[in-house]
Amino acid sequence: MELRQQLEKWQRQAADADEGSAVDMDVAKRLLKHGIEALDEIGRMREVLKKANEQSEHYEREWYLRVDEIERLRGTIQKTLDENGHLADGDNCTLIHLVRVMETPNN
Repeated sequence: MELRQQLEKWQRQAADADEGSAVDMDVAKRLLKHGIEALDEIGRMREVLKKANEQSEHYEREWYLRVDEIERLRGTIQKTLDENGHLADGDNCTLIHLVRVMETPNN
């Protein structure tokens, strides 16, 4: 029998019981009630953790894709500069933005 079902069974039995002192029955009923609430909270926390893990995995995959994309773009920019470096004529050249981007460290 599943734990929740067992707790609910005991809860019903405690509610129907005529035996035992009122204090003992009150304690038993409270313990069962809190046990069921704890199970509900554990279930909720498992769902939250599962969702957080899924999101973390998604962002990790996206991070690696972006790193790959940055490396690919930097390689393409470098190739363009290597092939067209002869056109670079100082701060006023058409390639100055690419030159500056490549001077920036890739952190």
